[in-house]
Amino acid sequence: MSGVWDGHGVMKNQQSDKEKKRAYDKEYRAKHRDELNARKRAYDAEHRDEVNAKQREYYSANRDEMRARGRFYHAKHREKRLAYNAEHREEHSAWNKAYRATHRDEIRAKKLEREYGMTLQEFDSILVKQGGCCAICGTSEWGVKNPCVDHDHNAGEVRGILCDKCNRGLGQFNDSLDTILGAATYLCGKDCVVQ
Repeated sequence: MSGVWDGHGVMKNQQSDKEKKRAYDKEYRAKHRDELNARKRAYDAEHRDEVNAKQREYYSANRDEMRARGRFYHAKHREKRLAYNAEHREEHSAWNKAYRATHRDEIRAKKLEREYGMTLQEFDSILVKQGGCCAICGTSEWGVKNPCVDHDHNAGEVRGILCDKCNRGLGQFNDSLDTILGAATYLCGKDCVVQ
C-alpha cells in the first residue's frame, strides 16, 4: 500500500477518505440518477407544503446570494438558454396557454394579492356593489380582458373596478382631475361648463 507520512508519524493514503467518498457518491448519483430523481419528486409531492415553506424561508434569509447566483448562472449559460428557448418556443407557448386556461382563477387570485393586496372575494364584493358594471361607463361587457382594478397610484388604495377602456383612459390622463375636466369641457364645446 502506497502512502505518505504526514509529519506526525501517521501514514495517509494518497487519496483521502473524503475524496474517495466524494468520488463514490458522484459515481453513484450518475448511475442512479433517474431513481434518485423519482424519489425526490415523490418526496416533494408528498411534503409539498413543508418543502415550499423551507424553500421560501431559505430564499428570504439568503435573498441577495440567491439573486447573485441566478444572475451568474444566466450570464454563464446565456447562449445555451437562448438556443433551448428558441428550439422549444412553440412547446412552451402551448403549455403556458393550456396552464392559463385551466388555472385562470388561481392566476387571477395570485395577481390580485400580489399587485393590490386583495383577495378574489374582495374583488367580487366590489364588483357586486357596483352592480356588476364598470364604475365609469356602466358597461358589463368586459370583452376579452377581465375587469380591471383601478387604484390610486400614490396611496395604493383600490378605488373600484373598471372596464379596460376606462382604466386605460384614466391612465392616459395620469389620474389628473384637471385634465379629465378639460377633456370633458372640450367634448361639450365652448359654451359648456363642467364642474
